[in-house]
Formats: sequence, C-alpha cells, structure tokens
Amino acid sequence: MGDRIDAGPLMQRQAGAAFAGLLLAVLIAILADIPPAAIGQLALLTSLMAAIAVTDFLTYRVPDWLVVATAVCGLGFVLAAGGASALLAAILRMALVGLVLFALREAYFRWRGFDGLGLGDIKLLAAAGAWIDLVGIANAVLIAALAALVAAGLIAAFRGWDGMRRLPFAAFLAPSIVAAWLAGLW
Repeated sequence: MGDRIDAGPLMQRQAGAAFAGLLLAVLIAILADIPPAAIGQLALLTSLMAAIAVTDFLTYRVPDWLVVATAVCGLGFVLAAGGASALLAAILRMALVGLVLFALREAYFRWRGFDGLGLGDIKLLAAAGAWIDLVGIANAVLIAALAALVAAGLIAAFRGWDGMRRLPFAAFLAPSIVAAWLAGLW
C-alpha cells in the first residue's frame, strides 16, 4: 500500500504531467473546434487531471490540494459564466455526486468487507461536478471503468491476477473527466 515514490521526485513528475497536460490541451485546441473562451479552461483542466493521473498511478493517492484546485477553478468558471444560480447548481451537483458515491462505497464495503472505491476517487468525481453535468459524470465513470477493465485484462494476460490487485482508478478517471468536459462543449 503506501507511496511508491519520494515526495521530491513526485512533485517533479506532477509538474511534468501538468506541463504535458497543457501541451495536450494546446494540441486539442488546434485540432478541434474549441471556442476561444474555453481554451484556457481546457488547459487548466487538462493540466490538473494530468497531475492527478500521474500521482495516482505512482502512489495510489489523489492529492487533496489538486482536488480542491479542480473544484475551486471549476466553480470560478461556473460563477463567471452563469452567475450565482449556476454556482449553486454546481455546488449541489458536487454534493450529490459525493454523497451518492460515498453511499455506494459504504454499501460495497459492507457487502464485500473491503473498499472498492477510494475516497480520493469520490472527491475527484465530486470536484468534477463543478466542470461537467451529471450525464458527463456518468459518462466519465463509464469511460474510466471500461479503460480500467481493459488494463486489468492486459495485466491478467501478461502478469496474472490474484483477484485482489488494486488499480489506480483516478488515473483512468482524470482523463475521462477531460473527455466528458470536451464532449459537453459540442
């Protein structure tokens, strides 16, 4: 369990991932018909999600400070674009997502005796509620789950699977959140 990498190199990897996310956002903006006002949002969201994905992949942890930054930035964009009523709707959506996923986590724990979804994943999806609607959240979870199943299948095929192996789910969730946000633009 525990961290797989020291904090110093981890911060370097987070910064590198954020920069790679920024480059990816620029590439997407060039290739796709992204509205100019959304390019900055795309760059910020992609950078944050890249840093989260890399951190989770390396440590099985989702840093709270990156989740808070995701939520605050998303809420700031919502407030600027839609005013107080849009902000309230986003906050309620975030709370609903967090509560539903926490309830599912607890039910799974009571059924199986171990956690099937980490608190970091729940917080990340709740924060994503500031960026995407409930359909987008569902789509992001679906995309991430399918990608994680493919990864699990590949791991099982090449390394074997003991049934208790963990996958860093936020490493799959983070890019799927960006994909769901992009889908919401069109």
